[in-house]
Amino acid sequence: MRLWTRGVDTVLFNPDRAIDLNLPKPIFLYVGRVAVEKGLPSFLELDLPGTKLVVGDGPERKLYETGHPEIVFTGYLGEMSMPGPSHRPMSSSFRA
Repeated sequence: MRLWTRGVDTVLFNPDRAIDLNLPKPIFLYVGRVAVEKGLPSFLELDLPGTKLVVGDGPERKLYETGHPEIVFTGYLGEMSMPGPSHRPMSSSFRA
């Protein structure tokens, strides 16, 4: 047996560090490159309650953003913008 180091950073991604995004719940989240090959329209077109949130940037972002004004697009958020008590910049990005 050996340690597998490609897991989730449980210090950074921890429910105790959650922040309220002031968005209708539940929140459905996509994080990644916003490009054709990701198949994002399948997610964007789902009829879901709450909020769909897209974090990331790419060549199709403006097209998808224009076609889906009901979805929150944040653009690229670096590691320092991830949610948590010491990472408040992300919360100011959510003005839907």
